[in-house]
Amino acid sequence: MGVCASLKAQTPKDIVLDSVGIVYKRTTTPVTGNVQKLLWDTKTMKIMPKILGNTNPIHLAQSLPGIQTNSEFDAGIHIQGCETGHNEISIEGIPVYNPSHLLGFFSIFNTSHFSGILIEKSPSITSTSHLGGSIEMSLSQKEVLRTNGELSVGPMSSQGTIRLPLSKKASLTLSARGSYLNLLYGSWLKVDDDELNYRFGDYNLTLLYHPTATDKIWINGYYGLDKAQVTNNNANNNFFSKWSNYLGSLHWKHLFPQSSLTQTFYTTNYINNFEFLPNGEKNLLRSSIYDYGYKAILENSLWMVGAKSVFHRILPQTPELSERKTNTPSATDKKQNCQEYNIFGEIRPVISEKWNAIGGLKSTLFIDPDKQAHLGISPMMTLRFTPTKVHSLELKYQWLQQYLFQTGFSNMGLPTEFWLPVSKQFKPQKAHNLTLSYDICLAGGEWKISTSLYYKKLTHQIEYIGNILELLETDYHLENNTACGEGKNFGFNIMVNKCTGKLSGWMSYSYGRAFRTFDHPTLTKRYPSNHERIHEFNLLTVYRPSKKWDLSATFVCASGTPFTAPDYIYWYNGHIITHFGEHNANRLNPYLRLDLSANYTFKKTKNKEHGINLTLYNATYAKNDIFLRLKFRNHRFAYRPLRFFMPLLPSINYYYKF
Repeated sequence: MGVCASLKAQTPKDIVLDSVGIVYKRTTTPVTGNVQKLLWDTKTMKIMPKILGNTNPIHLAQSLPGIQTNSEFDAGIHIQGCETGHNEISIEGIPVYNPSHLLGFFSIFNTSHFSGILIEKSPSITSTSHLGGSIEMSLSQKEVLRTNGELSVGPMSSQGTIRLPLSKKASLTLSARGSYLNLLYGSWLKVDDDELNYRFGDYNLTLLYHPTATDKIWINGYYGLDKAQVTNNNANNNFFSKWSNYLGSLHWKHLFPQSSLTQTFYTTNYINNFEFLPNGEKNLLRSSIYDYGYKAILENSLWMVGAKSVFHRILPQTPELSERKTNTPSATDKKQNCQEYNIFGEIRPVISEKWNAIGGLKSTLFIDPDKQAHLGISPMMTLRFTPTKVHSLELKYQWLQQYLFQTGFSNMGLPTEFWLPVSKQFKPQKAHNLTLSYDICLAGGEWKISTSLYYKKLTHQIEYIGNILELLETDYHLENNTACGEGKNFGFNIMVNKCTGKLSGWMSYSYGRAFRTFDHPTLTKRYPSNHERIHEFNLLTVYRPSKKWDLSATFVCASGTPFTAPDYIYWYNGHIITHFGEHNANRLNPYLRLDLSANYTFKKTKNKEHGINLTLYNATYAKNDIFLRLKFRNHRFAYRPLRFFMPLLPSINYYYKF
């Protein structure tokens, strides 16, 4: 910041300022915080790169160091080498158990409905018991003074948000989004002989009420529905899938003179049905999870205490075979009731001008479906050293525990992924988490460099080793299709962020390893995790040449993920016999993608704005391998890579704000 003044001398000791002009560099990057904890303001996300006309906060988070970029057909989120189920995705702290629609192009979050996004690489003490990071969508706490909203219409989906003032103390925000991919892209949604028909819808409601100056009440609701159908007329192998999320929460915050109390009642649910019809036989695969909970937090600037209780009702993956088959009942073929209770506290002492510390402790009592109690104590400690205003060094240690697990044989966002609780077979997952991060600001805040090292020692990890064909066996048991073991995640991240100017954005590099060792007779070595990318480079840039144009781009180049290749394949008595080699001993080719996005504003006034958004997904037309699969037809078969059916995806959207 600089100060320019026009001076008029009166005496050698007296100076009168005729005028003062303050010149500063406006921050244009939407990201604030450090490499371990980042906050996004969704208002500034309108200029960020879009995919198919939509701003996907999950996709944007994957451009940050330590959060892995996914390929198509992978809707998971991997933070610092953790599995998808290790990370918490939430709305105002209420977990959402399936945060992405099919293939991960769209998250379930309609960005215009939310005010911000908080991304943490390590769990906070107030979150649910989990081992990885978190992405939390926050709602606006400001009163709506006039009716306003926004609308976006495109070839794949449309969405809208309207904000209504109900009175001087109350306001209502409604959002909706729907897709219709097959209307314009139906002929492209094919892979070999497989044809995809897919649609989804999202609906949000938030009611905000300020009865007094010290009280605030808000109600939040979400409902999402997905329907997918894959047909193959030649092979006569079809499947139908339907899954839904719904979430409801009531929040009340009361301000005391020196502290605040926030109470939350909530329910969150995920239900899915997967119908597989090989050769005309009808087989059904169901799973679900229902949560009902209460949370209270009392805090001020120096300390925080809280309590939480949750009732879980879980149906793990449960096959229901055709009438011509009779499957043996499994221990998991019924709904399982669990209870979880947390008491937690945190102190935030200011040791000196340069030293700060945060100490926390969480105790958890988890009662499993067999009424067995599991008691866990999780200490957390953060030490921060700030020698100057531009330097910051932070050391964090956590001992973490998790009692609900997610597994399945894909990460496509289909109901093939499911949840299950701790039990006699599946012990609580635990992890030592150690991170060291350093941040420095340069050129008066125009540039910021963030680096971090992390190490996680994981125990009692679960990996699904079955496949969809084994679900059709009459003696299928979930317990026989999972392997348990240990794990290690470690790596290094660096991000260079340009914070001001017409050209802003960041570039980052991540090195990460995620190893797993299983107690299983066929898995006797240490193996890389299925999602591991050793090297990853990301670039996100935004350029604003004028008031009418916003240009942006994302570029990613990453190592290929591991897979298990077959040693040999042959026909025997009309059946394909496949013998697979060493687990995850091979890797796909490196992943490469460039996405381009541009906003052009036709007209902008104080209260109105409209324009178009142009996007191009995979502008370099890179033919990225998603996975290798066995394809057979008319007694001929081949083992070859599967690639996304639309490697180049253009889109144009019209947007209007009022």
